[in-house]
Amino acid sequence: NWRPRWYDAAVILFLCCICVSVSDGGGNVLHIGGIFPIKGKGGWQGGQACMPAAHLALKDVNEKKDLLPGYVLKLHSNDSQCDPGLGASVMYDLLYNEPTKLMLLAGCSTVCTTVAEAAKMWNLVVLCYGASSPALSDRNRFPTLFRTHPSATVHNPTRIKLMKKFGWSRVAILQQAEEVFISTVEDLEARCTEAGIEIVTRQSFLSDPTDAVRNLRRQDSRVIVGLFYVVAARRVLCELYKQNLYGKQYTWFFIVSPVGTDSIWIHVKYVNYKEKLVPAPYFSESRLYYWKRRCWRDGNVTVTSIIIIFYYN
Repeated sequence: NWRPRWYDAAVILFLCCICVSVSDGGGNVLHIGGIFPIKGKGGWQGGQACMPAAHLALKDVNEKKDLLPGYVLKLHSNDSQCDPGLGASVMYDLLYNEPTKLMLLAGCSTVCTTVAEAAKMWNLVVLCYGASSPALSDRNRFPTLFRTHPSATVHNPTRIKLMKKFGWSRVAILQQAEEVFISTVEDLEARCTEAGIEIVTRQSFLSDPTDAVRNLRRQDSRVIVGLFYVVAARRVLCELYKQNLYGKQYTWFFIVSPVGTDSIWIHVKYVNYKEKLVPAPYFSESRLYYWKRRCWRDGNVTVTSIIIIFYYN
């Protein structure tokens, strides 16, 4: 019989609640390990918003006595900086230091991939709250992984419709060599083929996009789809300026994570290049982040207020 994917996770957590608990001042404490990407210069720092949300959720669960009667949830967390190596170190610290953790929370696709592949060795449930990598949908590879964030490929049909809406019959792809972007592009490329959209070239880079952008110019690419994290996006922006891949004859379609933050447009000191204003038609789509916005603190937030902040500030 069919059952929702979260059902298995709920059953496992329930069994853990019965089998493993620690007495703590009159209540049985269920300990959860949290791996949050907060600091760092690369990848995705969504833990800045997700960690407070996790604490708020635990507070709500603990205050509602009929949810887990006789039990209290407690979160033990550390910063992965969206670095797979550091994320693995944080995971081992959580597992090998008391108290025993019943499950792990993880965010950032690169860290989730590392953590979830290792966690299956302990038959440990991993709940990913911010990982969009399509590769994480592989149940054979990640049997104990569950996530609340959809795969990045769910937006590809919409991206194809946008391309057809604007009449783009030939597009180029520039991607950062991370699994989350590689697997997203593979699905996008297949959908482009089905829709009759030609992929002129597909270029990838690790950290320096110089050669990849130069190859785009050699291929006479005019519509370029870009998939990369914010730090890489700054380097791409500077490189496309140096390679003269801007102006009304070019369109850049950025699928950047996260594009909703201001950080993509500031801190030019990181790329050692002077700030320039150039005509470069582009548009982008991604999540919008407002953890630093005043409207969240003041309350009374409406969709209209968010739109006003985004478009007019």
